[in-house]
Amino acid sequence: MNSRIQSVVVLILSIAITNVVEARGQRQRCNDSKVATTPTSDFVINSNGTAVHKKTGLMWKRCIEGLDGSRCQGKPKKIFWDDMVREYKAPRFAGMSDWRVPTVDELKSIIEKKCRGPALNLEVFPDGSKFSNWTSSEVEGGDKVWQMYITSGVAIKATKAVASALRLVRTP
Repeated sequence: MNSRIQSVVVLILSIAITNVVEARGQRQRCNDSKVATTPTSDFVINSNGTAVHKKTGLMWKRCIEGLDGSRCQGKPKKIFWDDMVREYKAPRFAGMSDWRVPTVDELKSIIEKKCRGPALNLEVFPDGSKFSNWTSSEVEGGDKVWQMYITSGVAIKATKAVASALRLVRTP
């Protein structure tokens, strides 16, 4: 085999191995002995990219910003706090313009507690985001805000200087 063909074969194999490793790293783990906290039956999944949580009445974008379609395709957008405050005041989506950043409690309401990596119901929220998600809940003092780590479903205090993902919500 000549060196050019060997290089191509090595490149293809390295890409395949990388994809397998990344896929393994993104595999959701759920404890099926626990009762689901956000079963699919708790949601009305709409064809316009939204889902209504029957328990809270909130309508969620099924995909984080930057992703769209029924399978949440595209490149996730990492957004800085100042940009979020400026650019995401009632954006238009699915014919509605009253979307907003959720509170930490609202975001907690869609966390699937029996799963990790991500802690979401992937039938309802197929993006499987591993990014932390912004909330509108500021921590006293103003320089920090609550973020939800979707991988674990844990809320943490984070500085506004970092970029995070954003999943929008609305109250119908």
